[in-house]
Amino acid sequence: MLKGLVEAGAVKAVSIIASGSVVHAEILTLSGDKKVITTQAGAIKTWRTIDSAARWLKRLGLGTMTLEVGKWLTNQKGEYGLEPEAAKLRALSNDIPNAHCVVEHSVDADQTLNCLT
Repeated sequence: MLKGLVEAGAVKAVSIIASGSVVHAEILTLSGDKKVITTQAGAIKTWRTIDSAARWLKRLGLGTMTLEVGKWLTNQKGEYGLEPEAAKLRALSNDIPNAHCVVEHSVDADQTLNCLT
């Protein structure tokens, strides 16, 4: 469904939403509908990193996106030993610049493989 919307030029905007340690994405269609990107099974499509989400969206032809990080990695204290402000600083100084770098410097693959599961 998403690929068809992209090919038809029906995607107006894309947002990557980082909440906790999970990342998902939403699109805004030209008709004004907001849709969460889902898997073929209908579950919300998630990624563990912002840059992996950006790379996946870029491969679909969506190179410009908004990044929402208000709730990103608020639980890093246990995993990285960071207090909330330090976790936010880490995201702003490391994770977000990495995601921008991926989007700006990624190129399309020479070959792609379709796998059946």
